[in-house]
Amino acid sequence: MKFFLIFLSILFTVNINANNDYIEKLCGLTNPECILNALMTKLDKDLEKYKSDDLIIAEDYMNIADLIHDRMSFDDKEMAESALNYYFKAVKIQEKIYGKIHCKTSNTYGDIGSSYYRLNRYEEALIFYFKALKTDLNLIDKYGRGQGSYYSDIASAYKELKQNNHALTYYLKAVEYEKKQLCTSVDSLYRLYGEIARIYRKQKKYDKAIDFYKKASVLVSVSRNPNSAKDYNYELSSVYKTQKKYNEAIIYFLKYMKLDFVDYTFYSFDDLAELYYKNQQFKESLLWYEYAIKEFEKRGLIPDKKTKERIIELKKKIK
Repeated sequence: MKFFLIFLSILFTVNINANNDYIEKLCGLTNPECILNALMTKLDKDLEKYKSDDLIIAEDYMNIADLIHDRMSFDDKEMAESALNYYFKAVKIQEKIYGKIHCKTSNTYGDIGSSYYRLNRYEEALIFYFKALKTDLNLIDKYGRGQGSYYSDIASAYKELKQNNHALTYYLKAVEYEKKQLCTSVDSLYRLYGEIARIYRKQKKYDKAIDFYKKASVLVSVSRNPNSAKDYNYELSSVYKTQKKYNEAIIYFLKYMKLDFVDYTFYSFDDLAELYYKNQQFKESLLWYEYAIKEFEKRGLIPDKKTKERIIELKKKIK
């Protein structure tokens, strides 16, 4: 490993401006530690050659921050702090050279916001998300990261702060923005619809929640991840259950089960049986409760006592 790092050091002395593609080719995409060491070596050499506020130095800081941010696990707080430090170093230079109304600074403000978000520092995340949005809205060339992304980021931060009305406002702004784009992202839209549906559900605005869950389900079916529809089907079923619309609840629960390929789907059998019970479809209810018992026993698990009691009750009702 030491020999390899010495080799990297020599390499970057000769070719100080090697780009990220070259570094990734050298280290491989699956070796972020190697790439990070290479970028740090490049930064040290650039600091010797250029002024500390040179754009090349800013790019070095950004490359290091982006690598740390993109390759770390979401809950790695130490790495998030490290990424944040490099983003701040980069944006200080960017503001000096480009000014605050520029796509580079706008993007970095957004990255700083994302780093604060990962650190669960949502108020600070909001400050920089709004800063990024304001910058983006003032860009003449419109080459920023995109207003839709910032609206969504702001909404997510408000959601974590449990400020659902504000979150809803910005999720709806994000939808409005995305729908105006020539190349609207289906994946972005269905996620936004899902988040809006969940907020309406929390607010007990069930009809609106259902409307947005259905919109999400339609889009997710033509997305890159159609199996994600199972979550929306499950949540739709739950909303209908809350409304005591058991027919609809059963329809969407069956759709959920069809998409749930996990071996432990049998845990849902009790839930489906209970929906049939509440809908007074006692034969169907008995059938699914008995399925549940068989699957539990087959796996050496102890069925719920209430399930056995319900089976006895149903057999009496059916007689």
